[in-house]
Amino acid sequence: MSEQHTTELEIWRKVSGYEKFYEVSNHGRIRSFDRISTNRIGVTRMLRGREILTTPNRYGHCVFSASDGFTKKPKRIFVHRAVLTAFVGECPSGMETCHNDGNPGNNRPSNLRWDTCRNNALDKKKHGNQPAGENHGNAKLSLKEVGEIRVILRTGRRQAEIAKIFGVKKSAISKIATGRTWANQ
Repeated sequence: MSEQHTTELEIWRKVSGYEKFYEVSNHGRIRSFDRISTNRIGVTRMLRGREILTTPNRYGHCVFSASDGFTKKPKRIFVHRAVLTAFVGECPSGMETCHNDGNPGNNRPSNLRWDTCRNNALDKKKHGNQPAGENHGNAKLSLKEVGEIRVILRTGRRQAEIAKIFGVKKSAISKIATGRTWANQ
């Protein structure tokens, strides 16, 4: 962590849509406000505000569960989105949150920006965060199997037969053959 991060004054702002319940800081932390809660049988009690636990999703983006006290199911909120909305403004149409350094856990306003989906994808590629090949969440084949498929394709065997051998659709074999998938592996 750089010296700037450790000495930077922490500033808190309300979370958009949950202004009465939560705040987000320029350090990427979330906290709740003190509030009064009444249960189903009418008992009222004071709930003390506290720092809210954020957890990384499978891509490393921190999320927290936000409740407005009225709806039964809490909503999962991305911390990076809450920070950017609070410190920069609402998301412009057609834009999404981008991390300038490629670290999805760095949720400081200086590291975040609204940008297009295309530019976000280019960032992910530049930072090495774009899952590809067998690391992609939808991959059905390993790199070794793709190599075997390429060898079999050179023998002239039909793509439908190869697909049956490897338990995938013919379109997956076609995409490997034409280089639309697994091109750089």
